[in-house]
Amino acid sequence: MGAEQAWRKAVAADEKLAPALYNLGVLLKDKGALVGAAEAWRKAVAADEKYAPAWYNLGLLLDKKGNLVGAEQAYRAAVAADVKYAPAWSNLGVLLANKGDLVGAEHAYRAAVADDEKLALVWYNLGVLLDNKGDPGGAEQAYRAAVAADEKLAPAWNNLGLLLRMTKRFADALLVLQQLVMLMPDSVDYHAQLGSVYQKLGCAEEAQAEFATARSLIANEILYNQACIAALTGEAGLALDLLQQAITSGEVERKWVRQDLDWEDYHTNERWLALTAE
Repeated sequence: MGAEQAWRKAVAADEKLAPALYNLGVLLKDKGALVGAAEAWRKAVAADEKYAPAWYNLGLLLDKKGNLVGAEQAYRAAVAADVKYAPAWSNLGVLLANKGDLVGAEHAYRAAVADDEKLALVWYNLGVLLDNKGDPGGAEQAYRAAVAADEKLAPAWNNLGLLLRMTKRFADALLVLQQLVMLMPDSVDYHAQLGSVYQKLGCAEEAQAEFATARSLIANEILYNQACIAALTGEAGLALDLLQQAITSGEVERKWVRQDLDWEDYHTNERWLALTAE
């Protein structure tokens, strides 16, 4: 007897057996029978409204289909059934953040990591949210928790490095960028950023070594990235020529350039100001 037949037999024996209905739904989902899976999970929660895994999987399915209202209801039902159901809190947080409910999203993310502090992506999402809310201290704590949970999570290291550079904490930023370069040794941008931080700290020899590595990797980069590397390595004329090409071609928006830390030393440069003006 196959697995699906076994679970169907269990359901037939007791239609209110929520675990059997849940497992039947999982099998149907794995076979691509999504309508049948949804039906099985709906029957599971009808049989036992406290059966959180069925609510969660129903939420995932509805989320994937674009039924965000239904997905939110299912995730909320999952955490109402089991307040420690971290995956449902995590997905609810993403859904709420995407619709602009930052208060609700923050609550959901914090509820997820309260039960499992090793959820690196949840910490990262919380960091992004707090960054966007203008809470750099909270964002830093979240990013550090993210990389403590997963030392290979490059986006969290990246955002932490940007935050530290923005607040002029270059010694701390140095440690972060060294980690990023180890994780992504072929990244032109990280070598250039590391060189820039070395330069800020007065380490000229180390800075030039990183800039040389960045130049050796630059050939396959888009125009805007090439412009940023040139800016960081002090090649102002080339940087601005490449920036002009990137803006003219529509590769980058002026608003983004004005916010990009790679150009912080150009904020009084007349040509840069003219290129980035709306």
